[in-house]
Amino acid sequence: MALRLKGQTTGYVELAAPASAADNTLTLPNGNGTNGQVLTTDGAGGLSFTTPSAGVSLGLAIALG
Repeated sequence: MALRLKGQTTGYVELAAPASAADNTLTLPNGNGTNGQVLTTDGAGGLSFTTPSAGVSLGLAIALG
């Protein structure tokens, strides 16, 4: 099953869970973060915005804003 959010004009963003996924809740942070920040997890489902350390290579970046 997937959650699909349509864009205002075209396109969409889709979040999908694997077929074998157990129950999982992610809690989004308040606000939008700031330019260059990324979402990180505390390992228990809580998400927060953090600024990556210099020299850290990200395999996937999602721009929010």
